[in-house]
Amino acid sequence: GRSQPAHPELVDAVDDAARESYWARWLDGARDASLAVSEAYWSRLRNGGDALNDEDLARIAASLVESLKWNACDRFGPDETLWTRLSALLAEVPELDDDEVIRQRSPAIAVEYLRAVAYHSAQFDQLALPEAVAAAHLIDLSMPWLTLEREPDDGAQYVVSPNLAPVPQWQVAPDGRAQWHFMPWQAERLLAEISLWVEGHTMPRMLNRAKRETYRAALAHLRKLWSSTPPARQEVRRPLPGTFAVACGVEECKRLAHGGALDWKRQWAAVDVSRKGIALLAPSMPGLSWPELGELLGFMLAEDGTFHVGIVRRFRIVENWNARYGIQIMSRSARAVEVFDGKHFHPVLLCDEIVSGKL
Repeated sequence: GRSQPAHPELVDAVDDAARESYWARWLDGARDASLAVSEAYWSRLRNGGDALNDEDLARIAASLVESLKWNACDRFGPDETLWTRLSALLAEVPELDDDEVIRQRSPAIAVEYLRAVAYHSAQFDQLALPEAVAAAHLIDLSMPWLTLEREPDDGAQYVVSPNLAPVPQWQVAPDGRAQWHFMPWQAERLLAEISLWVEGHTMPRMLNRAKRETYRAALAHLRKLWSSTPPARQEVRRPLPGTFAVACGVEECKRLAHGGALDWKRQWAAVDVSRKGIALLAPSMPGLSWPELGELLGFMLAEDGTFHVGIVRRFRIVENWNARYGIQIMSRSARAVEVFDGKHFHPVLLCDEIVSGKL
């Protein structure tokens, strides 16, 4: 069966720190449990595959997809081993040889494969933990409107060739050489209707896994990604060598900008940079928590000492328990100033130059 947290509305009622801790612990447990189940099923396939019927194989496929889902919700990168196993099961579905479309009424293993591609397309690393769970629920509701097709559509989309490269890839201009092309566009009508329900006075009973605000954020995210004109990367990324010292949170950033001392516990490797963003690779350090989505970071390249400020927009656990951060740069030369509110002076971070203007 599929899992969900018990009484999420009670969890959402507690303070932010306790809520984040609950979701982190729950997802960690769900991820470990789903992986254990899928490993047990796969072991059964390897040890007695000839005795398994179609229903058994479909159950194994579902366990793999559940494990992929909870991995993604918990901000882990795609597990190539799980994708390879799922692709191997898909290859054994003879009915697909001549089919042009995988849809809800396709063989069960193919439907589970479609579900896995849909989860992968949702980019859960851009969502808070409860929002990722809500987005996964919305994907389950959208399954009748999703397809994998042989021919590409116009515009950017996810493509996959299970026999060659099991993990789906994003193509800005699909060349048609992939085996399958993910088509989520028809789900827009359903998601638009669900958005109206969420904005209405009474939430429908089927939306029972999160609060209204959580579903609202998940809907906005999914509708943006599944649009017929999904967001495209506008900036060229360039490799960037070096190591950045990183400060986490508003208080640390203000202290640095004001010339205060800071014990630089976080030393992150640069990956690449664009005009508006930077990717950094953070090593796992016992006792040091990961900065979360939406958190303010200050970072300084040792070679030049320039203080930058940015907002965490992506967060994903990658190989060796490192974390890859996508950061939107707010300022490349933040500085400390004091603002007078008529009674008191307040230290603040100034990200842009002050220019005179008219109200």
